[in-house]
Amino acid sequence: MKSPVSVWALCTLFNMRAAIILVALVACTFALYDGLSGADLRAAIKKDYYSHHTLGYKHAREHMYGVIDNQDGYLLGIYTDLVLPFPYGYMHTSYSGTDVNCEHIVPQSFFGKKDPMVSDVHH
Repeated sequence: MKSPVSVWALCTLFNMRAAIILVALVACTFALYDGLSGADLRAAIKKDYYSHHTLGYKHAREHMYGVIDNQDGYLLGIYTDLVLPFPYGYMHTSYSGTDVNCEHIVPQSFFGKKDPMVSDVHH
């Protein structure tokens, strides 16, 4: 059974990190697009950020475990509180015979398992 304190702490940490990122993004957007609003602002942002490179499902998971979510050589299971040693930069989806499951907040079937949605590391 999960400790309510650890779940609360994770949720609080996530919300604080999300708020900081949101404030930074808003500040950058105002700085980059000063004077634009509405359709003009959306058009400018789309022009600058619309094209992107997708890693694909397998490589996105490898980067998520090996770099993005890797904290000093460990992964934390957000549903299980399991701490798994996982070397930083290790680009695989299993370690020491243990497969790491990647849960999606939005089920893959919702969008037919298509890229780029299936490899969106944040969802």
